[in-house]
Amino acid sequence: MSSRKNPFRELSRREMLKHGVLLAGIYGGASLRPWSALAQTPGGRGAQAPPETGSTLVLLGTQGGPNINLTRTEAANAVVVNGRPYLVDCGYGTLRALVHANIRPVDIANVFITHLHDDHTDDIAAFLTHRWTNGNVNPPKVVVHGPYGTAAMVEGAPTESSE
Repeated sequence: MSSRKNPFRELSRREMLKHGVLLAGIYGGASLRPWSALAQTPGGRGAQAPPETGSTLVLLGTQGGPNINLTRTEAANAVVVNGRPYLVDCGYGTLRALVHANIRPVDIANVFITHLHDDHTDDIAAFLTHRWTNGNVNPPKVVVHGPYGTAAMVEGAPTESSE
């Protein structure tokens, strides 16, 4: 957790998403793409990678509330600006949705949590742990930004695999 003052602390989750969409629009004509639509590529091998230039908002999870659903994952979005992904919320199913959207979790250096309900944070421990997989012996650090209580949540999460 960063020791700097968090400018997003006072924002509601709707305001946070509006700011994400606004930033994506400012940085080169944003596009909005749900990962499920991206995954419909020939051969069914997952999504095309987000473009290297411009901005894209990828809806990774839109399931509201703490419900398990076979067709929708819980709240999560990736804002990709000039090829650099930022994660907004990390509900259950986020890791799988990132893989489907062809966004490597190890490439995400900043996570923004809008609030600490479980449908927005369920996969944060898995996200932090799985950064060590696929030969990533020394993955880059990730900073998790969020409201009061976020630092304790992150400190309680495992940071490497239990091999």
